[in-house]
This record gives sequence, structure tokens and C-alpha cells, in this order.
Amino acid sequence: MIQYYGWIRVDFDEDEDEISKRELIEKIDQFLKKIYSTDRILVRRMINGYKVINLAGIRNHYCGEVEDIISLFNYIASITPLSFGNLSIIEEKDEDLIHSFQLKNGKFNFKKELFNR
Repeated sequence: MIQYYGWIRVDFDEDEDEISKRELIEKIDQFLKKIYSTDRILVRRMINGYKVINLAGIRNHYCGEVEDIISLFNYIASITPLSFGNLSIIEEKDEDLIHSFQLKNGKFNFKKELFNR
């Protein structure tokens, strides 16, 4: 089984005008619509002036859904470099393998692997 849990706070440069911000949010919303599935949790809200995305899913095996989520993080890093967030992907095997990723400074990088049990 494979599980993923993550969050993103979309952030903009202070010099970014409101029209540019709305255009970037619309691009993100279009990307989210492309990858949306009723089999996963995907919540997007405006909270205190920031767009916040929360997501989670559980699958029997590694599949395209996990790739979609990784693509989302990479896409947001590329168009809104001040955004930040985390993603954990848990592979349940003989030992649980937790892949931890961080979105920060326009990059989406592997952070660490944790073994549990």
C-alpha cells in the first residue's frame, strides 16, 4: 500500500500585482482540475489571504496518482517560488518507508527517508 499526505501555502512576491496573482492562482486551479479525482482528498482554500492546498490519498500500489501529486508540487515551485509546503509518501512493505519532500525557495526536494516499525 502507498499513502501520501501534503500541504502547500501558495505565496507571491510582494511586488506581484493583483492581476498577476490571480493569473497564477488560475493556472494552479487549472492544474488541480486536471489531476482531481474523487478517490483522493484535495482541498484548496483561501485562508488569511493565502491559497492553501491540502491533499491526501491511499492506494494499493504506486500509481499515476502519486506522480500527479509530485508534478503538482514541482509545478507550483516553478511558477510561485515563494510558496512552501511538505509532502510525505509512505510505502508500506516489510518496513514502512517514508519519503519526505519539501517545497521551498522555488524547489521541490527530497528531504529524508524514515523507517518505522
